[in-house]
Amino acid sequence: MKSPRVFYRVRQLWQAARVHLVAQDYQFVGRFLTPQQRMLFDHMQLSEQAHSLQLARRLHELGEDDPDLLAAALLHDVGKMRQPLQLWERIWIVLGEALFPALAHKWGAGSGLEEATDSHKSGPASFLRRPFVVAEQHPQWGAELALQAGASILTADLIRRHHTRPVAVPWQPPILRSSPAAADRLLGLLQSVDDES
Repeated sequence: MKSPRVFYRVRQLWQAARVHLVAQDYQFVGRFLTPQQRMLFDHMQLSEQAHSLQLARRLHELGEDDPDLLAAALLHDVGKMRQPLQLWERIWIVLGEALFPALAHKWGAGSGLEEATDSHKSGPASFLRRPFVVAEQHPQWGAELALQAGASILTADLIRRHHTRPVAVPWQPPILRSSPAAADRLLGLLQSVDDES
């Protein structure tokens, strides 16, 4: 991650910490989530709600109306509920991924959250490693939570894959909604608006 991008992300995190949502925002969310999925959304940190809402609104403004895509946009970070992050931890992730990406990835892909969050066993290193575990593992956790809340397999798959490197999908004529190419197209859309925000 280049330096200007780091400063942009840190500024974005600071702004997200001061956000609030209004009734119209929650009405928009209710159009695309079932009551059980909405409960997941409501339990996300407010900054995660605002970010997810921003993605869904942007996709909707672009003319995208696929219900699985919009549900995935609203729930893509829901896995972070398992281990909510503090503002300093979010900044630590951005800096770590910019300054030492290989180590950040190694920490995130480690043996599991229990080791990274149990300071009695792992000492101070686990305190610094936990945010990277959450960053790395939250897509899988989110997919599991979404499925438990009745989300479609496609929505859960989009959530699970939203941090895989972007899928470059060239324009193509309309394709069957259930095809792998259609799923990759939706994933590419989700990733592109996520990268913009």
